[in-house]
Order: sequence, then structure tokens, then C-alpha cells
Amino acid sequence: MTKRLDFGVWIAGASALVIAGAVVAGLMVAGNPADVRAERIDDATLARMNQVASAAQCAFTYTGEVPGDFAAIETALRERRRAVPACDHLAFSVRDGGTIAYTPVPPERIELCAVFERPSRGLMPAAQGVQPLVIGTDFPELREPRPRAGRHCYSVRLVDQAPASP
Repeated sequence: MTKRLDFGVWIAGASALVIAGAVVAGLMVAGNPADVRAERIDDATLARMNQVASAAQCAFTYTGEVPGDFAAIETALRERRRAVPACDHLAFSVRDGGTIAYTPVPPERIELCAVFERPSRGLMPAAQGVQPLVIGTDFPELREPRPRAGRHCYSVRLVDQAPASP
């Protein structure tokens, strides 16, 4: 009596190994879901910080003063005391600040703080960083590396962008 080999078991085992290998390879390439989620949350926080910095930049240009808080930014953008074409499209609401802490540091700086899920992967180049909301502005301070997860603050310099009077 001869025993017949059951190839179905071998094929199922080989298939399971191939699937497991594909899952492991996918995790190695894309990262685990928790890391990807943390990175997305941090990217969204940085984008909000860029939005706040852009709005504060425009408010500074409109008024000539560092805005005292989110309400002052909203008021300055609504009143638009000076002609600043780069800022005319920008709107800001107190709610836009989200969980970002804002501190004015006169005469020309603001401090933006937030809690980040993870340290940054080093200095972020402008092309991979957050795109400016106001044409002609760039906040290189927001590309500085974060050494660890947790609360991190950026000191952002504001520049008067009003066109020169003739």
C-alpha cells in the first residue's frame, strides 16, 4: 500500500508564508500604521502652524504690530488697514488655531507651540515642508528639527510685506 502525498497542505503552507512575507515587506516599506498615523498628525499640526504664522504675518503687515492673540489676527485680517495684495485672499478665524499655543514676542516674533507625536526626521527641506499660504513668505523656523516627541515651540520672525509707498 502506498501513501499518496497531499500537496494541498504544502500549497496552503507555502501560500501562508508568501502572504506573511508580503505583509512584513509592506510594513517595512510603509511603516506600521501607528507610525504613519503619528506622522500624519504631526504634518497636520505643522500645516496649522504654517496657517497661523501666515495669518500673523499678514496681520503684522496690515497693522505694523505683532498681533497679541488669535482674535487680534482675525480682526487685523478683517479690517485690512494697508494694501497687501499677497494677503488679500487669506481668512483666519480664532478656531483655526486649534491646539496651537500662540505667544507674541514683540517687536517682530511670535512663538508657536504644539504637542507632536514623534521627533522629526531631521531638517525638513522647503520642497518637502509645508507650502506657504501667503506668496513670498517662508517660515524656515517651522522646518527646524524636533529632537523628541512632546511639546515643541518654534520662534517665527515676522516681516513687514507692505509695498513701498511712491
